[in-house]
Amino acid sequence: MEDLEDFEVFADINSWGPAKALKNAKNAFGQPYFAMKPDAKSNNKYIKGLCEVFLREKKGEEKERDTTVTFEVVEVKQQAKKKITGQRKYVGQRNTYNNMYNQNWMDKNKGNRQTGKKKKDIKKSKQLQQINNKNEMKAKAKRYKDMAVKISENWKQIDEFSSLILNNLPKFIPGANQVIGRGGKIGEYRIDLDSVSNDTKVPFTPFKEIATNRLSTNSIILDEFIADHVEEIKGTKIIASDMVIATLMNFSKSVYSWDIKVEKFGDLIYLDKRDIEDGNDEYVSVDLESVGENSSKPPQADAEVDSKSTTALPINTALSLMKEATKIMHSVQNVCVSKDSVQEFDLKHPAQEDEDQTDLPLQGYTYMEWPFGKGRTLITRGQLHSFMKKDNDDVNYCNIYAMNQWRFTKAGWSNIDTEKTSIFSQELTDNTNRVSKWAIQSMLAGADIMKILFVARQKILKNDKHYIMSTSTISTQKFVDLISLRFEDAWSKVKYIVDYLEDKEDGVYMLVKDPIKSSLKVFFVPQDIEEQDDEEKED
Repeated sequence: MEDLEDFEVFADINSWGPAKALKNAKNAFGQPYFAMKPDAKSNNKYIKGLCEVFLREKKGEEKERDTTVTFEVVEVKQQAKKKITGQRKYVGQRNTYNNMYNQNWMDKNKGNRQTGKKKKDIKKSKQLQQINNKNEMKAKAKRYKDMAVKISENWKQIDEFSSLILNNLPKFIPGANQVIGRGGKIGEYRIDLDSVSNDTKVPFTPFKEIATNRLSTNSIILDEFIADHVEEIKGTKIIASDMVIATLMNFSKSVYSWDIKVEKFGDLIYLDKRDIEDGNDEYVSVDLESVGENSSKPPQADAEVDSKSTTALPINTALSLMKEATKIMHSVQNVCVSKDSVQEFDLKHPAQEDEDQTDLPLQGYTYMEWPFGKGRTLITRGQLHSFMKKDNDDVNYCNIYAMNQWRFTKAGWSNIDTEKTSIFSQELTDNTNRVSKWAIQSMLAGADIMKILFVARQKILKNDKHYIMSTSTISTQKFVDLISLRFEDAWSKVKYIVDYLEDKEDGVYMLVKDPIKSSLKVFFVPQDIEEQDDEEKED
């Protein structure tokens, strides 16, 4: 007990903890001891503060503090997590298990097969998706990949340009164009066709044969007006039709093969189409209207024997659909114009041989001249289809094009009155190359307006009779903006080929698009071989 008398005890009823420590730390800065929380973290901070004070007192480094400095204590209270007792911890899982068990029991014993149907539907949808993916892969594998022209053994391949080169050329825009003449005659567009709907669709029968007199690529090298005009121009002259220029401009968008014939004579460079072989009623690739060329599920290249699918029929193959689309295009350009109201231009039709010739269609041509840099001149000939009268007795030139249905379903385009926008958008996606050519042709022809017709077969399994289901009207410039056509990139391809050919020797060349490698091959055709081929055709 005597030892206890020397033991000094300090008591403080308003706080807890060691009273002696409180006495020794009376000069400690910071929050008071009783405000600290009784946990390990707070005690550590408190003890650390005491140690610092004791060390300063021991070394004599205690300094006077500024009494004006105030300290604020911010208490951050953390929300305590609610603990789940052992009894309620597995209640949710147990209820879920009971519900699943009861539902399965009802499916098996009471005949309620709703859950079973959902599972089957999911399995079927997965199976259908797998089948569609396989079909898509097969469709891409069966894509039309034939060469546009048979490469002769005598042709000499002198160069090949990859898509990487042609798609990354410096941008180029020629000088301002000038209309130097218009030839032929055109009819007025039938306004009554703008009110066509699914209930009032217009039946028509496409041409059975190829309307060769409607092809814009015909006789470009034999055009008398061009032959007379180029004599007045100095420097290199490049002559081409609108379709040939559009085909070359759309190299990056084309998937199918095509070919262009080039004839170079001194300072004249003709970009023309290949001559149609004698005894063959087919027409060359640049005259074809492609169908579904840019689609993820394009038309098949060949027909499948004993197939139940309509897409595998001979009339629905890629080449058959392209021929059908070309015939439809020429037919609607004839159906949609009035023969009673005609505008005749100053120049004659380029295919006209006699003044009394009556087999020429109502079709006009616009000749334009473009400064093409380095003292060169480009002369283009574009095709005009019709005109529309304004209120002030002036006219708007109009080009007519047709989108034909090629995805054959039971509903078809019967809902085109309510879903024309979605159908139009899908066709633009599936036929990027085709519609881009339309825009370029219209610009080269000086057409202010584009009329786009929606055409479907009268019977799915026959391609000889069709309906005009609906029409759309859009200005050429708005259509160019709609499809995001960049003329600076398109013209750069033409300039690149012209620069390349300008340095070559005179002769005949062939530009062939390779559909597999997506490259442009250049062949030199010796003149003696070409003359030999012509003699063999005559024999």
